[in-house]
Amino acid sequence: MEKTDEELVLACRAGDNEACEVLFESYKPLVRSRAVNKFLLGGDFDDLIQEGMIGLLAAVREYDPEKAGFSTFASVCIDRQLNHAIESAQSKKNRILSESVPIDEADMSRTTGGANPEKMVLAEERRRETLDAIRGSLSRIELLVLNLVLRGYSSREIAEMMGKSPKQIDNAFQRIRRKTKKALEGKDKKLV
Repeated sequence: MEKTDEELVLACRAGDNEACEVLFESYKPLVRSRAVNKFLLGGDFDDLIQEGMIGLLAAVREYDPEKAGFSTFASVCIDRQLNHAIESAQSKKNRILSESVPIDEADMSRTTGGANPEKMVLAEERRRETLDAIRGSLSRIELLVLNLVLRGYSSREIAEMMGKSPKQIDNAFQRIRRKTKKALEGKDKKLV
């Protein structure tokens, strides 16, 4: 018998990783639909999806079954996180960096430290391929933990957000490190 979203949320809060996976997978189309018409200055669609998934994680953490249905609440939390990310990217403190472009080759050389633009594009492509390989090896929970760690949250803060123990988050981060190392080693073998 399939569990309702509300039952999955409660199971996820109780530490049932399988319930979390089912819940996150079932809500990924909603996250995509909420992100599809949005633009993140300095980011790409995958960045928006990650922001939406953080919003979904917040919905799981903050959901109160007595106030609304989970899907309605999740939609609000996803939209709120997406809008926050977009507003942050467009803030005045980030605007100069987001909108700056080199004017001429001399300026480009100064901006890039004399690097060849073609090499820069190829390096960026390799970086994205490496990130895709790493992302492909991680579970949804691990992706969320990694994203939160990269945003500067501590294991304790992530544990509180996800309703897990700091030890569980540390274990997830150790798995992330192993999988990242393995993905990078596989990438290096392909280059040789």
